[in-house]
Amino acid sequence: MPGDAFAISLTIGEARASLAYRESDIGIRAFEPEEANLAARRLGEVAYACYIRRNAAETDERWIAVAEEEAISAYLRWPHAHAATDIVATVNRPRSLPDLVRAGAGKAVLPCFVGDLDPQLQRLGGELPELRHAQWIVMNAEDRHRPEIRTVADRMTRLIRSYADLFAGKRPSRG
Repeated sequence: MPGDAFAISLTIGEARASLAYRESDIGIRAFEPEEANLAARRLGEVAYACYIRRNAAETDERWIAVAEEEAISAYLRWPHAHAATDIVATVNRPRSLPDLVRAGAGKAVLPCFVGDLDPQLQRLGGELPELRHAQWIVMNAEDRHRPEIRTVADRMTRLIRSYADLFAGKRPSRG
């Protein structure tokens, strides 16, 4: 914000940065941290569903997935556990899944906050409740009182909570 005396550098990835060893100052995680030297605040819940290209045949059995060795989250492992023989394409990063679904290559499991905002995608069926999880903002317990860390963490918390319905899969699709 104008007047802030600090800059923000974002690193986005599936791999978990070590907040305990200060590889990052603040993180967003899909689980409550167990490390004793981390502080966490629950932000809300994240829901997942299967998505296809809007107006595609709902009987299309082709699945797109992240390669099994890269599938470190439950939603990324879901197609391998439930539709392994129908996977026709794999990618090395989750951010590629919506692109392939938009292109009509098949269907994929996506976070609802991704799929529901994309007017070219539509949900196929309902939420996959077994994938729902809490989301946490996490920081080093010693650093959480530093003014710049507290300011950014508080702003991120307000921002993410203001979209709680979207993250929880309760906002209608844009299509």
